[in-house]
Amino acid sequence: MRKKHLLVLALALILLVGCSSDLAQVRIEMDAASVDVGDEVKLSLVGRTAVGVLTEITETPVWEAVGGTITPGDDNQAVFVPSEEGRVTVRVTVGEFTDEISFNVGEKIIAVRSLDFIAQGGGSVQVQTDRTYPCFSHWNDLGHWLEWEFDVPKSGVYVPVMMYSTGARYDVFRSVSVDGELVIESVEFPNTGGFGRNPEEWRSIKLEPIYLEAGKRILHIENIVPDVETGLNPAWIALVHPVELADSPDIVARVDSLLGL
Repeated sequence: MRKKHLLVLALALILLVGCSSDLAQVRIEMDAASVDVGDEVKLSLVGRTAVGVLTEITETPVWEAVGGTITPGDDNQAVFVPSEEGRVTVRVTVGEFTDEISFNVGEKIIAVRSLDFIAQGGGSVQVQTDRTYPCFSHWNDLGHWLEWEFDVPKSGVYVPVMMYSTGARYDVFRSVSVDGELVIESVEFPNTGGFGRNPEEWRSIKLEPIYLEAGKRILHIENIVPDVETGLNPAWIALVHPVELADSPDIVARVDSLLGL
C-alpha cells in the first residue's frame, strides 16, 4: 500500500513539473516596468507544456536583440542593455520554439491634475465637483494665467497633452510659456460640446513639441482672447516623451491611471 502511494505521488510530481520532452512553448519574462537607455534589464526564460504547466528547459537558449546588446547568463536568464530610445525587441530560440518581447525605451509621462496649479493671476478659477473629471471653471478673462510645476527627469523634447472641456461659443486660445519664456504663441482648443458634465464632453489635445531641460520647470498657460465666452475647463496636463508616445491610443488611459482618475 505504501509503495502504491509513493507511485501516485511520483506521477503527480511528474505531471506538475513536467520534463524536458514536454516542452511546448517558451516565454520571456522581464523584471522592469520602465526602461531607459543604459539600464540593465534582467530577462528570464520560462518553459511550459502544451497545457501550460511549468517544465524544464534543457537546451541552451539562443538570444538575439535589436536596439541593444544582450548577454546570456545562467539558469536560462539574460541581461539586455538598450543602446537607443524607441521600440526594441528581444528574441529567443530554444530548439524549434521561439518567443520575443518588444517594449519602448526612454518613455516618460509626467502629469499633474489641473487643480494642482501653484499660482494664478488676472482672475480666479472656481473648483467644480459635479464634472466627470475633477476640474476648475471660470478661466475666462483676457490675461488670466495659471502655472503648474513639473519635475522633468531628463532633458529632451516633450509633447504637452491636455484633457479639457469647453462649451464656449467660439474656439478657445491659450499661450504657453516655460520658466518665463514663451514657447507656444497660440493653442486652439476646439469646442467639445460642453463644460465636462458628461463624459463625451471631454477631449484630449496634443500641443506642439517643446524642448525641456531636466529639473523643475514651471508651465505657464494664459488666456489670450478678450471674450467672456472663451472658458476652458482642464482636467490634467501631461508632458510626454518621446514624441511618438503622444500618438499612442492608450495615452489617455495611462495618464488617467497615473493620476488615479
